[in-house]
Amino acid sequence: GRKMQPSAQHLMAAAQRAVAGVRGKTLVEKLAMLPAAAKATKVEPAPLKGSPWLRPIFSRRQLADLKKDALAAALEWPIAEKVVAPGESFHERKIFLCKGHKHERDAPKRQASIAEKMAAMPAKLEEYRAEQKKKRFRTPLQKLLAAPKSKSKR
Repeated sequence: GRKMQPSAQHLMAAAQRAVAGVRGKTLVEKLAMLPAAAKATKVEPAPLKGSPWLRPIFSRRQLADLKKDALAAALEWPIAEKVVAPGESFHERKIFLCKGHKHERDAPKRQASIAEKMAAMPAKLEEYRAEQKKKRFRTPLQKLLAAPKSKSKR
């Protein structure tokens, strides 16, 4: 494929990054660059091609290493920790609150319905048994009339 020529602004920003490069800088100098060096920067005006965003000077991995080094050297870490409210973390918002299967979503409502119906079950059983007993009950006359007829010999 054809190589894209970077815009003048991208070249300037790259040059500034090189000047502000992190090689050869001490830990204190690197920490002084934070938190701005940990964020992506936007080029104004936006280039005609490509993204107006430039990558941060320090990658996430480099930031993790810097943080470890700073804590080991008993230096203050300049980037504030993110405080995530309960229920607002990525895991809770995306993983726990995913749509899920319909039978899983409906399970609590179904269990409640089953419990409610089971509570009403003894009364229903009594009613059913009384009805069956009433169906089976016959008077002595009904028993006599319904008795099987004897087979007479010819």
